[in-house]
Amino acid sequence: MAQVVFDTMRSGAGHRLKDHLFLAILRHGGTYANNILREEFDDWQMYLLTRQLELDIDNAIGTEWQRPEQFYQRYLHHLLSAPGKREISTLDVMVDILSDPTTASHALFNANGS
Repeated sequence: MAQVVFDTMRSGAGHRLKDHLFLAILRHGGTYANNILREEFDDWQMYLLTRQLELDIDNAIGTEWQRPEQFYQRYLHHLLSAPGKREISTLDVMVDILSDPTTASHALFNANGS
């Protein structure tokens, strides 16, 4: 999880940070969430999902720039605030992002019937 967040912050992203985080999960082989996605989608489908999400992020209109460090600290606190949560996995992040109707990731996966 730390590597995924680090890579997202290193990318210089300042808007659509949840979507950038999900994009990093799609790209990172070996994470728990990525392994689950690969059970559902083959390599070509993963490539297409990644590419479409990149386009959706690039074409996002009216998104406000945020400081990634502050956003991810608040986001981690939000995820850890669930009762009994002591650790966060990429699966926790993926579920949260895909259940957030404000994200392009949510729209993309709903459009694909996932």
